[in-house]
Amino acid sequence: MSRTSLRTAATALIAVGLAVVAPPAADARRAFPQSDLVETLERAGGFTTLLALLDETELTETVAGGGPFTILAPTDDAFEKLPQETVDFLLANPDVLTDVLLYHVVEGSRSIRSLLRSNTAETLLREPVLVTLQHREIFVNQSRVVRRDIRAENGVVHAIDTVLTPPEEPVEISSIIDVLRLDGRFGTLLSVLEATGLDAALAGPGPLTLFAPTDDAFDALATLHAAGEKFDVVVVDPPAFIKRRRDFPKGQAAYRKLNQLAMQVMSSDAILVSCSCSHHLATEDLFGAIQQASRHLNRFAQIIEIGGQAPDHPIHGAIPETRYLKSIVSRIVHD
Repeated sequence: MSRTSLRTAATALIAVGLAVVAPPAADARRAFPQSDLVETLERAGGFTTLLALLDETELTETVAGGGPFTILAPTDDAFEKLPQETVDFLLANPDVLTDVLLYHVVEGSRSIRSLLRSNTAETLLREPVLVTLQHREIFVNQSRVVRRDIRAENGVVHAIDTVLTPPEEPVEISSIIDVLRLDGRFGTLLSVLEATGLDAALAGPGPLTLFAPTDDAFDALATLHAAGEKFDVVVVDPPAFIKRRRDFPKGQAAYRKLNQLAMQVMSSDAILVSCSCSHHLATEDLFGAIQQASRHLNRFAQIIEIGGQAPDHPIHGAIPETRYLKSIVSRIVHD
């Protein structure tokens, strides 16, 4: 398709909304070393809407002749998923549309391996994106990479299945909290961390490692409860809810809430394995949270076994907080 015919297509798109065509079935990496990025998008197929919008915002020549650039390219199917009101707003506000497109362009020719190594990349909008590997699939923020390393003369294209949304406020990825916010899958965890005051601790200097349950993980208990599912054994092993002594009241409340959610999907006589890695939560405090949860649901908790950390995590006799790994196996029965 020539640049002239592409501009004609762009005009048609604006007239009728965002039209789409089916992307190619192949997911293989391809290379067009003698083609610029715009020609590469045309030859690769599946990017009709993106090409038209580049023309509409007068970015085509920049992408074709500048660079090198890395294009995080939404497929036509990705644009089709946008709500119609979003489409109408973008078409009516070319400056906003330009910002959205710039958020899909990274300076330099970055292979997917390179992006994964750094985990973040700054876009031409001067806002970062997060690149992660999840269950053997690669994601940019919440968008899945469906084709990668399509090389061109002045850069590389990675096709994604969802249009990226620029952050409303400036983002700087300098802590775990920044990563959680940008990723978009940890809203519940962020609420818990903020309620317990742990967000400030995780925003501080590291290095830190966080085993972070997604919203789906939290929602799973509520969904199972709503569906009437019941289990004989449930294990809850959350991240540390209490990083500082002053966070104890809010943190213990979070443990109580989590154990209560677990009990709601347990049969009338079942086993609960509740774990904690909080330094400032003693074993008796963990059981106190379990008891409060069980009483709220008119159930009774019996301790069957108390567990602790292995020998490779020694306990200092003068520092009780070094006994931070703990678990309680309880029998939960209806009163």
